[in-house]
Amino acid sequence: MIKLVKNWMGRNWFHILLLSVVSFFMIVVLYPRIVHTIPPGHVGVMWYRFFDGTDTLPENIKGEGLTVIFPWDRVYIYNARLQTIPVVVEGLSSDGLNVSVEFIVRFTIDSRNVGYLHKSIGPDFAKTLVTPQIRELALRMISSHQAADLYSERRSRTAKQIEIDFSEEMKGVATNLNFD
Repeated sequence: MIKLVKNWMGRNWFHILLLSVVSFFMIVVLYPRIVHTIPPGHVGVMWYRFFDGTDTLPENIKGEGLTVIFPWDRVYIYNARLQTIPVVVEGLSSDGLNVSVEFIVRFTIDSRNVGYLHKSIGPDFAKTLVTPQIRELALRMISSHQAADLYSERRSRTAKQIEIDFSEEMKGVATNLNFD
């Protein structure tokens, strides 16, 4: 039996070597497209080229760790931790004074519904949705209040109202509703 294997290897050594070299280079070249590591605090959304695109089912969201996919598919990684965006807004108050307000927006994504977020808005959701939405709300609040309301002890009440309005307007994001 061992003699048969040695004879077969002697006759086919070139084919075995060629197959080994090609396999090695295919693994080296395709490894970055097949193996993905999702870091702690992040989630992954799958996009399938041949099977209906973005997977929006919550049970199919990829968690932390190693993910192996076909090389023609993609995994998009989203930060599911608390995120912070500084926003500076300048506008006119109701009494006609130019007011500059700096906001710090803190938010997290709903990792169960990140597939909808990816499909409807995309990876730049903070720049596309969150920042313009908070600017619009801030301008609306600045223009409806006097400058004294924004710089006095009533500031915390105004900030709380902006937070409530922002939360209310952003509720449709997780359910993929129209954002108007």
